[in-house]
Amino acid sequence: MIRGALLGRIVLVILAGAFAVCCLPVYAMHYSDDFSSGGVGWTPGSGWSIYQPTAGQYVYRCDYTADTYSWQNYWFLDDSWVYQSDITFQNQYSGSGTTANGSFAFSSSLTSPGVSVLVDVLYSSSQAILVQVSYLSGGSWHTVLNSGWKSGINKFCHLKVQRQPGKDYLTVIITNNQSFSYTADTSSIGKTFLDGLIIPGLRVYGGVIDFDNVDFVSPMDQVALSGTVTLENYSSDKSFFNVRIELRDPATGTAVQRYFVPLNYAGNYVLQNAPAGTYDVAFKAGCWLQKVVKGVTISASQGTTLNVSLPSGDLDGDNHVGTPDFSILSGNFDKNGD
Repeated sequence: MIRGALLGRIVLVILAGAFAVCCLPVYAMHYSDDFSSGGVGWTPGSGWSIYQPTAGQYVYRCDYTADTYSWQNYWFLDDSWVYQSDITFQNQYSGSGTTANGSFAFSSSLTSPGVSVLVDVLYSSSQAILVQVSYLSGGSWHTVLNSGWKSGINKFCHLKVQRQPGKDYLTVIITNNQSFSYTADTSSIGKTFLDGLIIPGLRVYGGVIDFDNVDFVSPMDQVALSGTVTLENYSSDKSFFNVRIELRDPATGTAVQRYFVPLNYAGNYVLQNAPAGTYDVAFKAGCWLQKVVKGVTISASQGTTLNVSLPSGDLDGDNHVGTPDFSILSGNFDKNGD
């Protein structure tokens, strides 16, 4: 099983007053996307587009009239995860139909994604939904949850699917902004089968559907701090870099914990197993200046999202952009690498 985009990296943990090396499960991922930057990181399938309903707001829209899938190749499933999104059905259907289907799709292949598990939300123009979960095994589809039609819901809902650590079933939760709520566990899918899933995606059939505020966490119970580190003036693959993260005592400024955490291609990071508390959090990477965010609370029960942007130019690594940095740049100006 592919464990994640960060597989094989080692995180060095330096404790105040002592040094310790430990290998953390760095394949954990936490990714959120409100598509405010136009869906960076997604590879749209045929028929998909970025839709802007209001200024500054973007969603992923599909206007296709047949099965359309979009896979996120940089999200990886472990033995526990949470996958959720807002879903809006636009009351536009293919042909003379009156039902649209918005789904979470899961694949067991990174190179050629094919559907292994589908969590379907069918919406009817009569303002009713039906939830169905099925998986493909032995060439046949097996249904492990069918809610039947539930009335009293408008075209908006929030879909949340989660797998508890090591369980052989999934939990599906649907809510909306009109006090509608539905929660159910599927019957057994099989631990081995679920362990083989690699990447999640989105699916649309039969109508126009928008996905917004997509959020994914895996493993669901180990993420302490996560977010995106923007390396200013650098737009290429960020997975070449580690970021140093220090948790500092707000009263003294002393580093209580120090971690070196790898970034993924988009600059996303995940810090696991950090002790709960309130810290000033310092970020430093390569030739970028350090950024300190004060008063960050890390909870023992819920991960904290923290995004930072690091200014560039610190070529000599002293956390200051000055004459020595200019000397390095000018000395290598117009040179090419091997």
